[in-house]
Amino acid sequence: MTKSLRPLRLRVRNELGQMRTLMSGPKQYLRQDAGSGPYLCLGLGPNPTDMCTRLVHDDGLSTPKPKVYYIESEDTLSQWTPSQRAQFMAAIPGDWTRIKPDQITQHHFGRVYAYQHGMSLFPSFWGPLWANLLFPVPTGHITEQSIALVGDAKGLLVQEIHTALHALGLNVHRINPEITHEDLNDLLANARPRLFLSVNFQGFDDHGLLFERLTAANIPCATWCVDNPFHLISRLKAPYWKRLHLFITDSWFLAPLKAHGAEQVYHLPLAVDPSIFHPGHAAPQPSLTAPLFVGRSAFPGKDAFFAGCRVPDNILRHAEDMIRHGTRPDFDWWMSTLGQSSLWPGKTVRTLGFAAETASLSLRTAVLSNVSKHCGLTVIGDEGWHDRLPHGTDLRPPVDYYGALSSFYEHAPITLNLTSLLLPHGLTQRHFDVFASGGLLVTDNTPGLSLFPKDLTHPITFSSPDQAPTTIQRLLAKPSLCTTLREDWKTLLFRDHTYTKRLQTLFDTMSIIFS
Repeated sequence: MTKSLRPLRLRVRNELGQMRTLMSGPKQYLRQDAGSGPYLCLGLGPNPTDMCTRLVHDDGLSTPKPKVYYIESEDTLSQWTPSQRAQFMAAIPGDWTRIKPDQITQHHFGRVYAYQHGMSLFPSFWGPLWANLLFPVPTGHITEQSIALVGDAKGLLVQEIHTALHALGLNVHRINPEITHEDLNDLLANARPRLFLSVNFQGFDDHGLLFERLTAANIPCATWCVDNPFHLISRLKAPYWKRLHLFITDSWFLAPLKAHGAEQVYHLPLAVDPSIFHPGHAAPQPSLTAPLFVGRSAFPGKDAFFAGCRVPDNILRHAEDMIRHGTRPDFDWWMSTLGQSSLWPGKTVRTLGFAAETASLSLRTAVLSNVSKHCGLTVIGDEGWHDRLPHGTDLRPPVDYYGALSSFYEHAPITLNLTSLLLPHGLTQRHFDVFASGGLLVTDNTPGLSLFPKDLTHPITFSSPDQAPTTIQRLLAKPSLCTTLREDWKTLLFRDHTYTKRLQTLFDTMSIIFS
């Protein structure tokens, strides 16, 4: 054993540039047995004596003692003072041998230990080593027609993607978003799918170990970002997301994501599921005589997500004035106005999101209030609308998205859409679902409408809140135009903008070819 030394209390700047104190103690080490052979230590922690204590606890004082190799991160060692490094090295038994990661294949290790805190400090260094040595790939075979899809039945887009994958003749392995390493072992042993597909980074852990395991198994990974992607990655504590195939519904994010290091990012818009949204999908709803709006006043968990975020009142008032004049204070505008160019790592990006979301609520409130006063309005949404909309607005509780909603769209005289300012060039599901259901849509003039022919978008768009009632009234005064728009939009959507088409684009982009 080593000589007794005063335990080191060491701090390092982690991979994201944050100062952290290295956790110590024998319980900090994971263990993986793989038969006979020498031991390997993936990181010794701040006190090598902790690792020695753990070995004595596991093996007692039996002889002969196994040969011990270890790997240490130079990113850790290089940050210590010469005296700290000398004390650390003095605590390592003299018969232990340091090796480099590329020397691992020269040995077969009977047991592997891993310093747990190291993974959270330098995940890009330790992640691949953990994936290969603590979680070796189970023996399995590639299932040629198989896709792993993360999400439960009620998860965002999961049902639509599942349906589209089946339409393409593929088998789907539904994966719980709370996937464990045991779950992944079962998947890799029994299926080894051709693709691991996530929506909004569901299933991926903050430090990227699951991604490293899938990479070690040669299974490509992709995530489809339906929401603001910088909001989604704000929880991540490792840069592994830059190596993922990122598909985003809003093309504006292509440039900033690439500027932040994303290697493979592509625009993949929302689409329609014709099995859910088509004329006659559900029983007709009670007669709707007023324009319809479907949407929440706030997304679930908004207050917790934006906890601590603040924006100066004078800038918010300026944004509200922009809205009145038909200009969009979207995420891009807030990024420029608040002077923030770095969007990751950390959660400071949420301040921009809070500002854009606050402006979105102002936009929705102004438009809905104007429409309610001049045209009447039915709102299907949450209780938050009660205190925001004029007296006399017909407020109704939420309806099942996969059930009756299509019929509401079909039978409403007009459905109103308002695109979140969190997505500068975004579209919503209403841009696809309403016309697919046989309904008629009127929408704010989001740049995302450039996806569609201008002759179809121009008659249904408005820019300022006071233009919304005029646009609705003008459109309803032309029944033949309404009929033409309904039919032309429905034809376009079912021909070019289905989820089956989108997934085929995704496979083509990733060069995934099925037999």
